[in-house]
Amino acid sequence: MKVHDGLFDNVWMNELSHQLANNQSWYMRNIANSFTYPYGLTGTHRLLGVRYFTKQSQSNKIYKDPNVNEEVYNTVVGAFDYFTPKLGYPKMELLEIGLNLQFKEQDGTDHCDGVPGQTAFILMLSNEPMGEDKGGEFYHKPTDSLVPFKSGRLIELNAEDWHHGKAFNEPQIARFSIKWLGQPLQIT
Repeated sequence: MKVHDGLFDNVWMNELSHQLANNQSWYMRNIANSFTYPYGLTGTHRLLGVRYFTKQSQSNKIYKDPNVNEEVYNTVVGAFDYFTPKLGYPKMELLEIGLNLQFKEQDGTDHCDGVPGQTAFILMLSNEPMGEDKGGEFYHKPTDSLVPFKSGRLIELNAEDWHHGKAFNEPQIARFSIKWLGQPLQIT
């Protein structure tokens, strides 16, 4: 796991948080570790979430949720294209984009986002300025470590690593996370 700070402008993060809070439709579609067939509607937790983009590697079929906000979609795809080369991935195939929204007492449960050989990137954002004592940490199970919340912090991890996001400990404050799942095609 690697933690990256300072990749994004504060203005951009505030604009994106504003779009997520005011222009994005949210549904209880984030179901971790689903174990029922065929719809996968039962799992270990259910949060507000939107799967913006999913690409099936074998068939190259692309699924976009009908509730995608196109402006946010273009913003987060552009962010992926910006930060992956900076982090040593000059060529990376984007497989998935997922957005989550949590409020107080809505901690996630341990889950993984992909398989060996894939890389996950998770961006933490909030609709309010936050200190590091308000909760919202990222838990990484392989290292048994908590990464403090910081708006704009990007966490890079092996996609098979078990992890979860913790909610803030104050009510009425949104914790957003954006997950990109990628398949490195070239690493420097």
